[in-house]
Amino acid sequence: MSNPAENINQLESSHEKNISTQRIKAQAHPRFSLTYGHQRRSRCDQSSPWQRAQGTFRLISLHWVSADESFGKARRLLNARDYSRVFDGAEAKASHRHVLLLAKSNDKPGHRLGLVIAKKNVRLAVQRNRIKRIAREVFRTLPDSEPKLDVVLLARRGLDQLDNSELSTILRQQWQKLVSHMSQNSQGTET
Repeated sequence: MSNPAENINQLESSHEKNISTQRIKAQAHPRFSLTYGHQRRSRCDQSSPWQRAQGTFRLISLHWVSADESFGKARRLLNARDYSRVFDGAEAKASHRHVLLLAKSNDKPGHRLGLVIAKKNVRLAVQRNRIKRIAREVFRTLPDSEPKLDVVLLARRGLDQLDNSELSTILRQQWQKLVSHMSQNSQGTET
């Protein structure tokens, strides 16, 4: 019969022989690509994720907006002073069940727009952003007519229930009301 202490020493020494002193390389998970695994990308694969994905995704179309087509700062009411100027001295109003437009003539080179879309009237941020986007697009495509106006758009309840075409139609109609009202005011002051 052998000594138990000798058996333990033999067992420990036999296991020590099988342990490698080299570091085991991490392997990528089989369900993920190499970039999501533990290995680093090689120097030759330093392309951007967009370049690597071009084989699987294709762009349908790109529409680049030129500077004159954008809705830049020159076309916006930017501060409280601009808004209060229109609120306090509105020369024309165009009212609809869903929207109110207030206007005052300005001495700037073009029309300017301010948007007031309260969370109380349009609950969802998605809908508020959609309304802003459509209003800016309608305003951007308006012809440059005289007189130049500062306009504040105030949203009323139910505006978020309209689809895009209805909303743009209403905004164009209200714009025509403002222009006709302002032209009547300018003709009345000239006589």
